[in-house]
Amino acid sequence: MCIRDRSKNDEIKSWVDNEVYELIDMRKHHVKNFVTGRWVLAVKQDKDGNFLKCKARWVLRGFQDRQKDEQQTDSPTATRPGFRLCCQLAANHGWDIAHIDLKTAFLQGEKFDAQRDVVCQLPPESGLPSYIGARLVRPAYGLNDAPRRWWNKVDTALRAFGLIPARADRCCYVLYSDKTAPHKAGRNTKQSSSGLLTQEAIDCAVDYLTDPVQGSPAKGRRTAGCLCLHVDDLFMVGDDEFKRRVIAKIKSTFSVGSEDINTVEFVGQKVKWSGKNTQKGIAAHISVDQNKAIDQLTEVPFDHNLKDDIACSPHLHTQYRSVLG
Repeated sequence: MCIRDRSKNDEIKSWVDNEVYELIDMRKHHVKNFVTGRWVLAVKQDKDGNFLKCKARWVLRGFQDRQKDEQQTDSPTATRPGFRLCCQLAANHGWDIAHIDLKTAFLQGEKFDAQRDVVCQLPPESGLPSYIGARLVRPAYGLNDAPRRWWNKVDTALRAFGLIPARADRCCYVLYSDKTAPHKAGRNTKQSSSGLLTQEAIDCAVDYLTDPVQGSPAKGRRTAGCLCLHVDDLFMVGDDEFKRRVIAKIKSTFSVGSEDINTVEFVGQKVKWSGKNTQKGIAAHISVDQNKAIDQLTEVPFDHNLKDDIACSPHLHTQYRSVLG
């Protein structure tokens, strides 16, 4: 069996393992919302750019979904400032940086309710006759609401692990330790001899300005770690308590595809600890670069003499899609 066929079989198995669908005989049911699909094949590389594996996805043609305009489709991701502050937090405390990629994320998403009714085409490699369709129990790749339903599930799980979303970044989660933060000298002075506002009064004013109802969730608490979420990529920094309370539970709750420590790749950025746990005299620091992503950029040449009414060849179609993203 070739690598491509093996990848397709793995994708079909993941649909079964995640209980994505129920088989129905379309000759006996009036199907109101039928969606076809197609294979999308890709080559996966490791963080150093070396060949890792071939990946196959059975992707549905979501534009055929008659209920697509009725669904909530937005799904937040971590911001650049949130990610950079997460790196700075790790550098300040000397924490390990970790990255986990979750397998078949959308197939693990939130289940459909009774109002959501989608029947899809199964891949020919499944060996089933064409009149057998799959009534979806949960989302699949290509449906407009798949990203949102996946985010609903992972967000609920992360908050159940004790993580709290940051007010400025909904997908930057903070874990506060069960232990209280160490006392900082000079910050609890109730009255200044000069009549000026004390540091405690200033902090209190800032808390009310930023969140007049709840106040700061970090007041008097020690930060044990931080997590940035981008769809199925999790960038995490933290101490031993964070590893026990969060990372271990993530591994037991979701299917993990890959895991890297201290040299990781997150949304096209290579993040690396340098000089950590080495001899004295070397300045330990965390570096972030996008050199790999930049090197992969290539110009797409187009013949400027092409007319609007010419037939689009498969090669030209691929180039056009790469420009549109």
